[in-house]
Amino acid sequence: MCDSVKYFGVWIDDKLNWKIHIDYIYSKLAKVVGIFYGLSHKLFYDCLKILYFIFVHSHILYGVKIYAKTYTSYFDKLLK
Repeated sequence: MCDSVKYFGVWIDDKLNWKIHIDYIYSKLAKVVGIFYGLSHKLFYDCLKILYFIFVHSHILYGVKIYAKTYTSYFDKLLK
């Protein structure tokens, strides 16, 4: 039996608590954080802001109306 399935880029689990999807987004964004830290001393703020909206913000917003209603303890991982 399948515990979760990826549908249009959103992981849907059998309990609909969205923990798998949030963990998936978190792992993708954790890779980008290190890159941003390295670039923060080399690029202007406006360039960093554009890169943030391209690589981070778009991932968080995609499907947020669906998975933002989950437990606060799960969603806080993305907010911090």
